Amino acid sequence: MVKLTYRFLEAPFRDDAINSVRKVFQEDLGKSVLYRVFANFKSTDGKWYGLFPLVYDTGAIITLLPSRIFDLLRVGKYATAALRGISPKPELKVRLCKLTLKLQDENRNQSPELSVWTAIAFRDDVPFVLGMKDLATKHSLNTDFKNMRFSLDF
Repeated sequence: MVKLTYRFLEAPFRDDAINSVRKVFQEDLGKSVLYRVFANFKSTDGKWYGLFPLVYDTGAIITLLPSRIFDLLRVGKYATAALRGISPKPELKVRLCKLTLKLQDENRNQSPELSVWTAIAFRDDVPFVLGMKDLATKHSLNTDFKNMRFSLDF
């Protein structure tokens, strides 16, 4: 078994949300906690690229990457689609493809190679998100909020 260990990333909420909550509730909204992981991606010619930081998102069905990754990995075969989030609009135009990745933690421990369906946006202003498609059944997630750590066991 391979165990990858990460630290939670604290991220502030947007100023408009902070100010609105403060005005209505007279409370500080505090910070958000993100599960941040790192991945290397394999190009079609067998070269590895990375490390890229991704948000590990248990609510995301599919992995999402910005447009610049498409040319970097020399993706050849893909299907076009439109993704939606919680709200039906706006849609995000993407290229669906199968990519190979390896997750890596801060101690350079690596997961096995993982083949995952990925949506590569036609735009560059999207976040790097690690979704659950093809990944959820290959590992277990363990959280330790007290020590601000989490691990992925493969």
